[in-house]
Amino acid sequence: MRNAHALWIGLALTLILQVGCQKEPAHDVEMSPDHTIAPPPPTDSPPRLDQVRPLVDTPYEPTAADVPRPLVLVDPPAVDPPADADVTTYTIQSGDTFWKIAKMKLGNGQRWDEIAKANPGLEPTKLPLGQVILIPAR
Repeated sequence: MRNAHALWIGLALTLILQVGCQKEPAHDVEMSPDHTIAPPPPTDSPPRLDQVRPLVDTPYEPTAADVPRPLVLVDPPAVDPPADADVTTYTIQSGDTFWKIAKMKLGNGQRWDEIAKANPGLEPTKLPLGQVILIPAR
C-alpha cells in the first residue's frame, strides 16, 4: 500500500514538472531573468492617510467588560472539627491525594474513602491546594 502511494505521488509530481502550471497569475507580477519575483517598484511617497481604508467601519471603543478584572485571592474556608468527634485537620499540599493522605495520617492508603466521607463536597481527583480537610481518628 505504501508503494502505491509513493507511485501516485511520484506520477503527480512528474506531471506537474512536465506540464507546469498554466494558470495565469491573478495580478501583474514582474519576473526577473532568473525567474524570481522582482520587488515592487519604489514609490515616491507613501499613501496619504485619507487614501487608506480602515479595517472596520466604526472605531473601537472599549467598554467596562473589556477591562480585565484583578485576580482576588481568597483564603480557603476554615474547617472546625466537630466537638464530639475524634478528628484532626490537614492542609492539602501539592501532589496530595486522598490515598497519600490516608497512608500518611491513617497508616493505610485503602482508608482514603473515610477521608472522602469526612469531607463531603470535595472531589477526590481535584484537591484544592491549601484546603483544610478533616481526618477521622485512627
